[in-house]
Amino acid sequence: MYIGKSKNQQFISFNDAIKRSCLRRPYCVKIDIEGYEYEILDQIIENQSDISGLVIDFHKPIYNLTKVIKFVRDMDLNLANIHVNNCLPKTENLEIDPSIELSFTYKLATNETAEIPHHLEQPNDKKCPNINVIFGSEF
Repeated sequence: MYIGKSKNQQFISFNDAIKRSCLRRPYCVKIDIEGYEYEILDQIIENQSDISGLVIDFHKPIYNLTKVIKFVRDMDLNLANIHVNNCLPKTENLEIDPSIELSFTYKLATNETAEIPHHLEQPNDKKCPNINVIFGSEF
């Protein structure tokens, strides 16, 4: 089974996946569904009161930045970490097309801001160039 909105019978909605899972509330969710994450963002928001933690990969976030920003703003959970996958297949222009992994939690572990880069944060592949994240005022 895959999660998304395809008419293919192998796909189910996020809501149906949660119902079938028999998870006890609150639950922690890891989502890495290769681009279909954008199709279920509204369903995640609908279920956010039952979610204590969320880790979600956003593929091609540069092309979907408005959706990512809206999702972060609509989530009641706290954004705890942003991790950039530094080694993905290259685009037609031979540019790296990164994905980002956002981690959310229902509470913050500390009031302190971690030093960036944090020593526990590691690149996906040490052979690929690191991608620096520059924070603006969008979040």
